[in-house]
Amino acid sequence: MIAQLPFVLIGSSFILCFYPFNLYFVTPFLIAFLLYFIEKQKNLKKVFFSSFIFSSFYFFVSINWLHISLSEFGGINLFFSNLIILLLCFYLALYPTASLIVYKFVKTKARIDSILLLPLLWTIFEILRGTLFSGFPWLSIGYTQTSNLLFIGVFKIGGSYLGSLCLILMGVLIYKIFLSFKEDLPLWKSKYLLLFLTFIIILFGLSKLSFSEKTSEKVSLAIIQGNVDQSLKWNHTNQSLILDKYFKLASETKSNYIFLPETSFPLLRNRISNSYLDKYFDNKYLKFLFFGAPEYESGNFYNSIFIKSQIDEKKYQKIKLVPFGDYFPQNFLVNWFSEIFKIPMSNFKSGAVINKPFQIGDFKFAISICYEDIFSSPLAHQINDANFILNFTNDAWWGDSIGPDQHLQMAIMRAIEFEKPLIRSTNNGISTIINENGNVIEIGNRDTIEIIESESYGTIGSTPFSIYGNKLIYLILLTFGIYIFFRRYFSLSQ
Repeated sequence: MIAQLPFVLIGSSFILCFYPFNLYFVTPFLIAFLLYFIEKQKNLKKVFFSSFIFSSFYFFVSINWLHISLSEFGGINLFFSNLIILLLCFYLALYPTASLIVYKFVKTKARIDSILLLPLLWTIFEILRGTLFSGFPWLSIGYTQTSNLLFIGVFKIGGSYLGSLCLILMGVLIYKIFLSFKEDLPLWKSKYLLLFLTFIIILFGLSKLSFSEKTSEKVSLAIIQGNVDQSLKWNHTNQSLILDKYFKLASETKSNYIFLPETSFPLLRNRISNSYLDKYFDNKYLKFLFFGAPEYESGNFYNSIFIKSQIDEKKYQKIKLVPFGDYFPQNFLVNWFSEIFKIPMSNFKSGAVINKPFQIGDFKFAISICYEDIFSSPLAHQINDANFILNFTNDAWWGDSIGPDQHLQMAIMRAIEFEKPLIRSTNNGISTIINENGNVIEIGNRDTIEIIESESYGTIGSTPFSIYGNKLIYLILLTFGIYIFFRRYFSLSQ
């Protein structure tokens, strides 16, 4: 077991690379250390065991806080809630484990030794993890670099997965440079050092790319963070108090656009009187009110955002739902689990795909709700003509954990990928205004009542990722694979 200690330490250390710690510069060195110890394993059985140990600690140390939603709000005792999260982490661990064991197998059995092999395999399995069984891209390794200016251009071109590929490649190059140093080869003679420096120069050049321009006008906005206690929110006796709270807070701002969080009003939309909503417009500055509420329509419940003006009302229904949170998949085991898992409002249906942004006044907005912002796909059809991204979230389910910080980092990625300012309205934090390069312009405190006011420019234009989505990373991966294959083929023929 002592031989597995490096894998435990490396896997556990990756938590420091993500928010809130944000030691992003450590990430490629951890990858290099991981590769060093993987290469020391004698056979595939040891590679599998070591990789699984690393991957399990990678996930469990970083997302064990998920048990809070199960134990504190889902009615499951602490032991079983932690057991469920542990099993989830074991499942997630299979993906990086598979990339490492396939890497070692291909390298030893097929005798392919390319610096592109591990980046190719890791990224493929990361894409699979973000896609299969509705997908869970949380802790994709590219997200560690949202604060690294060198990676901004990479994200705008190929999204977070291209960032993952470049980051793994950087770690492999560092590992190769270390081997050169270990073999007493002068560093200046190392081809890998030259490749590393060339790679850094390319990243620097890409970071200077810009694909949009600012709108001519600013939007006058206010984010209202109500800080409603999650344990009290869905008690019907508190509904009038919550409605009064948001009305009073909205009356204090002079902004034209007001954004309330996901399910800010804890009752069905058809039970919220229009006379109550009309009172908001007694504030002469207010033009548009964005609020969240569950909706019942045509026999189904939806998690919706409504955009209210004095003239009309529009709505967005959440498309990408959280398994076991927004809905329960249908099979006998899950049906049994749903009987003991008591999170309120967990029977939503997916809304229809929106093919264009919402024209609200002089600006166009692409909208997502909570969990949707960990994916780029829910925004893909709205984004190209949009001036802003809006995200409405309630992370109170995760208590006083680092979950909201990690969630914020994924929202920042969406702002960078699409080069659009992102306005993020949350119940109890972390409410933010993020510019088109991923810089946090305004940020609220956790677990406090906040009104964040700002005047912000939108952007006009589309990044390559906005236009092509993940097609570019698929093409790059295919190119890497073809290059590795033919390089091996020609080396054999010689």
